[in-house]
Amino acid sequence: MAARRNYAVALDKGFMTVDEVRALENMRPLGAREDVRNLVEMVQKIYLGVGTVMTASEAREILNRSGANLQGPGPGDGGGNG
Repeated sequence: MAARRNYAVALDKGFMTVDEVRALENMRPLGAREDVRNLVEMVQKIYLGVGTVMTASEAREILNRSGANLQGPGPGDGGGNG
């Protein structure tokens, strides 16, 4: 049980990936699915900062640099439904 808590801390602090933890537990890697999961988490975290510490355009730029490939106006940009 202590190992699982340690894994949770390592994942939360970002010094281990899900695939690294899975390898220690003799499990197959998630590979591309982990990349998608990380991008979704990033979108969620960035969304919280829009309008507070960054603009929607700045958020989109950060996410696109990380592989989101967002295009067009989004919520808060005068387009979309937000």
